[in-house]
Amino acid sequence: MAQTKTEMEALASDLEGSPYRPVRLLARGGMGEVVVAEHVELGRTVVVKLLRANLQGHEDLAERMRAEARVLAQLTHPNLVSVLDSGRTRGGRPYLVTEFLEGQPLHEHQEARGGFLPVADALHFAMQTLAGLEAVHARGFVHRDIKPANLLVSTDAKHGARTLKILDFGIAKALSEKDRVALGMGAPTAEGTVLGTPSAMSPEQASARPVDARTDLYAVGIVLFRMVTGRAPFVGTTAELLLAHVSQPTPRPSSVAPQSIPPALEALLMKSLEKSPGDRFQSAKEMRAAVEKVLLGLASGDAEKMGGLVEPAASPKGADRGRPPGASDADAGTLLAVVPTADDPTTQQLNRAQLPADRRPTVQLLEAPAPMAPPPRAEGVRADPRSSLLPTGASSSSSGLMLAVAAGVGLLVLLGVWLATR
Repeated sequence: MAQTKTEMEALASDLEGSPYRPVRLLARGGMGEVVVAEHVELGRTVVVKLLRANLQGHEDLAERMRAEARVLAQLTHPNLVSVLDSGRTRGGRPYLVTEFLEGQPLHEHQEARGGFLPVADALHFAMQTLAGLEAVHARGFVHRDIKPANLLVSTDAKHGARTLKILDFGIAKALSEKDRVALGMGAPTAEGTVLGTPSAMSPEQASARPVDARTDLYAVGIVLFRMVTGRAPFVGTTAELLLAHVSQPTPRPSSVAPQSIPPALEALLMKSLEKSPGDRFQSAKEMRAAVEKVLLGLASGDAEKMGGLVEPAASPKGADRGRPPGASDADAGTLLAVVPTADDPTTQQLNRAQLPADRRPTVQLLEAPAPMAPPPRAEGVRADPRSSLLPTGASSSSSGLMLAVAAGVGLLVLLGVWLATR
């Protein structure tokens, strides 16, 4: 992303009062800017994440950034990004400094290779993700936002080795009250509040129930599903995604993948995407061991016979041929939700799903980066410009409903921005 002289001067002004000079803008979103910078005295290249200037008065967001720095400072692992510094600029903008890594987000790495990854490559990346999460969970934290955009694939220029790093601990949760207080992480997430990314939310996240380490393991299952099939298990508007994670059966990867899926891998994925946390893998260590067994079976040529390594999840009749998965309009944005109300379209749709009254969150998208490119359409699926992917012959009335829900969410965003600026 090339910058003009004026843009570079603006970045330099943004970093005044810090020991960093800008090199280039890496990304800009609704919440902040990410800048490749250089330490003025040491000459070290780093990445600086800045809260947007118009949001610096929001102390809750500033505190979340400081908490992210404190969480990362507690963690050291080859598969986790390292934090180096944090502070405020002369203008009062909070910033967080992490190591600079050459590489690309997992979804870009995947897109550059035809939209999906070979099974062996996907399993290697899943193992690295789970290894990093073992360290996170052992320290008493839950990431809550594992998704392709938060997984960086870094390639060693000399040896060609690919290392996956977990990024962005902005909505990480401390499971113990002691850690939460010691790290200044603010009050616990309010009952009925949802945080996460709609396409990767566990059922307990989507229905505003308490979360633990198994929430991250569900998200790893989503990421692995996407790597080997080129598409997400569920698609739709934010409300549709929340409902799907809670109540829709998960499609079997072999029914939608463009490559052969070993039975053992399919069983592993179905177990990791179980609706009830008690039916999933119970720890990152357990899931990593299961992934390793599938990988070893693949290497030995026995993968097609390995259907018994993981007990397959029960699949309701007709579950394999449900709505085809694909890219989602809420794919990469982090969802922040507030306590339920009764009069917005999203809540009305959740009401129709008969979720308990205290589990119907009102949604507000504060940041929505561009989603992954849509995967190739499966046979029997047509593109509907109004509604993402629908099976051939599906009623277009659902498209209108999706538009209505999306419009409702959009109004919530505008209302939130208006209230924040008053």
